[in-house]
Amino acid sequence: MPKIFDITILCKVVDNFGDIGFVYRLSKNLRKINPHYKIRLVVNDLCAFQKIAPEIKLNLAHQNFRGMKIFDSNAREICKAEFSENPPRMILECFQCGRPEWLDEILFSENSAQSQEKICDKKIGGNFACDKDKSNDEKKFQIVNIDYLTAEDYAEEFHCLKSATRSAFVKKVNFMPGFTAKTGGLILDEPFLGNFRTDFGKKSNAKNCENLACDKKISQIPDALSQPSRLLSQKILIFSYRKNFSPIIRAFSKICDKNLSQIEIFLSQGVGKERFLEIYRKFCDFREFNLSQIRLNELEFLSQEDWDEMLLQMDVLFVRGEDSLARACLCGKPFIWNAYPQETPQDKNYHLVKVRALLEKMRPHFLENEFAIIEKFWILYNRDACDISDEANLENACFEFLSQAQNFKSGFEKFSQSLFALGNFSEKLDAFIQRL
Repeated sequence: MPKIFDITILCKVVDNFGDIGFVYRLSKNLRKINPHYKIRLVVNDLCAFQKIAPEIKLNLAHQNFRGMKIFDSNAREICKAEFSENPPRMILECFQCGRPEWLDEILFSENSAQSQEKICDKKIGGNFACDKDKSNDEKKFQIVNIDYLTAEDYAEEFHCLKSATRSAFVKKVNFMPGFTAKTGGLILDEPFLGNFRTDFGKKSNAKNCENLACDKKISQIPDALSQPSRLLSQKILIFSYRKNFSPIIRAFSKICDKNLSQIEIFLSQGVGKERFLEIYRKFCDFREFNLSQIRLNELEFLSQEDWDEMLLQMDVLFVRGEDSLARACLCGKPFIWNAYPQETPQDKNYHLVKVRALLEKMRPHFLENEFAIIEKFWILYNRDACDISDEANLENACFEFLSQAQNFKSGFEKFSQSLFALGNFSEKLDAFIQRL
């Protein structure tokens, strides 16, 4: 039995599903590692949560779900009553989300220490329940700040670094996911562990995409139904931020024509979906390019478990965000990451700092000529293609990447293997909080 068995996890949904995706995955994984954990998950957006966990009820401020207690952080009175009665000794604050006002009132109230003294002043058989030192321990709140996933060097510098708070009874420390042994690594869970154990699916029969289609998780776009396949087919997932997809769609068309192949696109829900459909349908209407060998499937919202299976069925992944990036890294498949756009007064593509940092972690696992193609496409894909020259360069880079994708698979598998070798983020976090 661990020293700490009650954990409160905070999540503020900021950008679609990356935040809640990671937090939900972490909660499940911690429960699997230590089933005796009592987890209270506090989230500000039940609607976003329901998209990846359909059993979540939107009209409940408090609900039990898969052995966890789920709280809507907007239900101030209910939450404050619950957490005042059962103080949150161990708090995982994810992605610098901040704490609800009602929680800060509990943690930093002037009466907080006094109310805790009463617990230790109760007599049991004529003796005090705890001595002064134990009393001080029981009054403490521990916050673990789990930051965003990054390949930048500061992840190692901040890992396990303590932070100050305005109370001696509230301690705070950072715990960083990452891509090196000096960070916490990534969450390792199923089905990715199973895929890794079977040499990235080579030793087992992978689930078929049609299984999800039969469950009505996929709806085909009538205008995009393909002609019969000629030689081979690439299954490509598109999960992206809003951007100019024209060069990408032209590259898809060129692949089909020059490689005599078919492309099957699986277009996920999210902020980039409508923009992709808008551009794709214009290509269909104007017949500017031959799209007859492209089959476009529009994904409905998938549970996290179905999403994970979908990733493993693809040949190439276009991903964005926190959780999907981590999963793509573990798939051992060629992928392209669309980093969250960031800009400064000096640099409108500041997010390329993060893109280049991740590329450097990947570089050792590829041949030099292969990696040059990958690097070029990643950088161009994360820039705005704002003129004809930019569009042409991005189109050519995408075409070259997709043409060579299967040759890159070995390098992506090696990169994935290096991440599995780091160990499970959740297990490291479990051991860490027990030492606090």
